[in-house]
Amino acid sequence: MKNLALSVLIIAAATLLMAATFEEASKLYEQEKYEESIDMLKVLLKQEKNNLSYNRLIADAYFKLSQNPEAGMMKAMGYLKKYKKYFEKVAELDPSDIESRETLAFSYFFPPKIAGGNKKKARAYLAEIKQLSPKRGMNIEIEFLIYEKE
Repeated sequence: MKNLALSVLIIAAATLLMAATFEEASKLYEQEKYEESIDMLKVLLKQEKNNLSYNRLIADAYFKLSQNPEAGMMKAMGYLKKYKKYFEKVAELDPSDIESRETLAFSYFFPPKIAGGNKKKARAYLAEIKQLSPKRGMNIEIEFLIYEKE
């Protein structure tokens, strides 16, 4: 009986692995089914943890979930932590990606420490942005300065 249950579980897992395609995960994301998209992307990332497209889409999906006011503060903070993890991976995999660095800079700058804020990390990402796009970096720095003065 245990062997039968194990066999069924293995077949179900294999089916899920084969069914999980990036195109399907993208469609789910576009349909705003972020949690389903994330589930599929997690399966894909187990196969290719350094795939830039998978990491970018899962980061975006967690970001969208974190912006949902119905999620509640505690759940949003959990999503925040997860999207930072994946955006950091995107920044690592794509040294020229400004968007991930910008998201990380803002995500570390504005929240208090208890919610995952870290001004030092925010400024490190700002420095990287300035190297990639001086104008964009200056605009972000101005936003930070204005916020600090308020």
